[in-house]
Amino acid sequence: MLEPALKEQLKGIFAGLEADFTFDISVSASHESRAELLELLSDVAECSDHITCMVNEGSGLKFTIGKNGKPTEITFRAIPNGHEFTSLLLAILNLDGKGLPRINHVVDGGNLSDFSEI
Repeated sequence: MLEPALKEQLKGIFAGLEADFTFDISVSASHESRAELLELLSDVAECSDHITCMVNEGSGLKFTIGKNGKPTEITFRAIPNGHEFTSLLLAILNLDGKGLPRINHVVDGGNLSDFSEI
């Protein structure tokens, strides 16, 4: 599914990963997009020794990202195409501490507010 050039880019992006990640996939055997989802996530996982796939029988189509054997709250309920694919990559990088720095404050009407209070 992923083009060879994109796979090479992903290998470079994921080269610095330190944590281990799992795509915990829950999908119905009869879901029309099952094969497409499994192929996409398998292709992504092939780009790093730190990413694996685990497939479980489910009633719909979704997957979560696990980190070091523990669940995270990151869940996708569709095949991550387009900007969702970018969100998938950023989720992995952010979970590993390689993404953008966390924003602790936000400007609200010219005043800095604690982000957790919003």
